[in-house]
Amino acid sequence: RSELAITDDSTKNKELFRDGANLAVIIISDANESPFNTGAVYENDPANLLKYLTAKWPNKITTFSSIVVKTNDTTCLYDKTSSNESYGKAYEFLSNTTDGIIGSVCEKDYSSQLKIIGQSIKDKISSFKLSCNPVDADKSGLVDFSITDSQNLSLSNYSISKNIVSFSNDLAVGIYKLVYTCIDE
Repeated sequence: RSELAITDDSTKNKELFRDGANLAVIIISDANESPFNTGAVYENDPANLLKYLTAKWPNKITTFSSIVVKTNDTTCLYDKTSSNESYGKAYEFLSNTTDGIIGSVCEKDYSSQLKIIGQSIKDKISSFKLSCNPVDADKSGLVDFSITDSQNLSLSNYSISKNIVSFSNDLAVGIYKLVYTCIDE
């Protein structure tokens, strides 16, 4: 079962979840694992999964992309040549909440969708999750944030959105120092 890969720290799968690396999950399904949004409490609630992952890896950027029967795509759901069971609402929720990509399981060829998902994952490699939203502690009008490389040279090829810093170019392998201020909440 797939949840053992993230819940059992003694498994050899734990090497898939490296410190400092983002987590990208691709789901391809023609059914929901559990009914979604019915008012009942289900073990496989996508919001609970996201809470669990955030608690387990608070500094990891997690992205879910899904290839599913898209909500309201009745043509896909009732396609006579397939055995589609239900809309992928829970998987769509995961993808929407984590800024992932949503594709259609009814496409004849998944390669173009997987290429888009792959590019999205590659783009997120140049992002890093900070422990908080950096603030303007010195009241200069700019967020107090700096990054230097191992030679103490400042980098400027980044942007910050909330607690995510993204780099416009791939960073060279090395050690970087990030300095920023958080406000205790």
